[in-house]
Amino acid sequence: MRSSNTTSKIGAVFYIIWACLHLLAAYSVYALGRSLDSSMVQGRVFQDAWNLLFFSIIAISVAATLNWRNSMWGYWINLATVGIADTGFILFVLIPGYTSAWPSILGPVFWLLATIFSTIALLTRTKGATRSFAGDNTELNHPQYLGFVTESILNDRSNRTPEEIASQRCSWLRTRGLGELSANKK
Repeated sequence: MRSSNTTSKIGAVFYIIWACLHLLAAYSVYALGRSLDSSMVQGRVFQDAWNLLFFSIIAISVAATLNWRNSMWGYWINLATVGIADTGFILFVLIPGYTSAWPSILGPVFWLLATIFSTIALLTRTKGATRSFAGDNTELNHPQYLGFVTESILNDRSNRTPEEIASQRCSWLRTRGLGELSANKK
């Protein structure tokens, strides 16, 4: 396993830990809201619990699917989602001292660790890591190119065979330097 792959998985685990902590926080905020009289304040507290719940669900989903595979999209989605959630907490709850630093600091610590490991993983990944899991970059087997070639075959109105269309599209990709393409690789 490549080190960037291991590093991305560590970052994903830290995001999942962050999300689990915030699932607990969502429940605690909800319980706090239930103890209040029915009012605007109670509604806002329930809204905060709802936001924490869905920040957590998004963070877990993205970490388990995209961050785990060192995806650029996953990196930015979780960086923004978790960053938005924790920045508000740090600025409006932790810094003013409305809660004790311990264990409240755990969320921001796991966010920082997840960000560090995900950033390292993204910066150290190899070019081939984004193309294939097995390192096989053949035109007809690689998902990145398969959709392009399949769409070309389906949309072609000429009398060419699917093999001719695929060969032409793969040649087009090859001339643009989009991978080590070879129809002869098996």
